[in-house]
Amino acid sequence: ENKEIDREFGFEKLLHEIGDEWHIEKPYMNIFQHNFKCYLTADEGTVRVETAAGRPSPKNGTLTGNVVIHILPENSSSVKESFIYLDDLVFVSEKSQFSTTGPVKFVSEGAQMLGRGLELVYNSELGRLEFLRIIHLETLQLKASLKASLFSPAKAEVDKPAAVNVSEEPKLSQKTSKQVIEQPEGEYYKCLFSKNVVIDCPEQLIFADEAFINNISWSKAPSEKPGETDTVSADNAEARDVTVAERSEPNESPEEFVDIVITCDNGILVTPM
Repeated sequence: ENKEIDREFGFEKLLHEIGDEWHIEKPYMNIFQHNFKCYLTADEGTVRVETAAGRPSPKNGTLTGNVVIHILPENSSSVKESFIYLDDLVFVSEKSQFSTTGPVKFVSEGAQMLGRGLELVYNSELGRLEFLRIIHLETLQLKASLKASLFSPAKAEVDKPAAVNVSEEPKLSQKTSKQVIEQPEGEYYKCLFSKNVVIDCPEQLIFADEAFINNISWSKAPSEKPGETDTVSADNAEARDVTVAERSEPNESPEEFVDIVITCDNGILVTPM
């Protein structure tokens, strides 16, 4: 039975070797999944290796200097090309766990983020992200459709802290409820911002103790219908309706986008919905 290779590891030069610990130059790790490819490079690394089927494989280690994670879509998936820039990265292969206490910069077509401290766990068997945390968020800038109602029209209450019930499903406005399509389990995520959250968008400035971005799609199958949008809820003491974008009509003008900037004191937590 042929088993597809889902991970490649290599380096340009072995600098030092003490037992199963290698100090290497220009290490790289290529990760292949059904909907994306990930290329990880660095200047140097110290890794602990084990030999399987006559080939060395990294068990865990630390990569240092100009660490770059380059993510590319695979098999016509809608995963967006993105880059993550780090000073160093600690990894545990068995758990697909990655972390750093240093600066983190994320860049993609629709988002840019600056922060410090990263904890990430990816489930390669299920093909989904299990846990992602940015310890300290400096700023997150998102590009959002001007037509999409990402926030309810109700004004944010500056004086009252936000009250978020994580167990409660967001309500949908009656006008757009028919457009919601059942989502496959494990393909959608929620992102939690907490402590002194400030959301700066063109029409309003929102202050909250907690805020969510719901229905974040890691990838969508080609057969799924268009017309869905990620929704953001910054619930205050009063309940809010979350709306989705209306379907586009023929001959409509090109879609316009605006920048939304989010900051908070307690970082970001991303988990499956």
